[in-house]
Amino acid sequence: MTSLRRAINLILALTLVVLGGAGSAYFYVIDPSWPRWIIIAALVVGAAGLYWLWDEHVNVGERHKD
Repeated sequence: MTSLRRAINLILALTLVVLGGAGSAYFYVIDPSWPRWIIIAALVVGAAGLYWLWDEHVNVGERHKD
């Protein structure tokens, strides 16, 4: 995997983690009047970002060695 692709994956995964975490904190703590499904959607976005981050950068293994 090229360095540019790894950098783009890192930026997108961290963006999803930050948006999911900030969204769930906002919808749950700051303004809890939002529907429950929006909180769940924010948590799913954060979990998708964490999985993407884990899969592409933590669980590298043999497939990404250059």
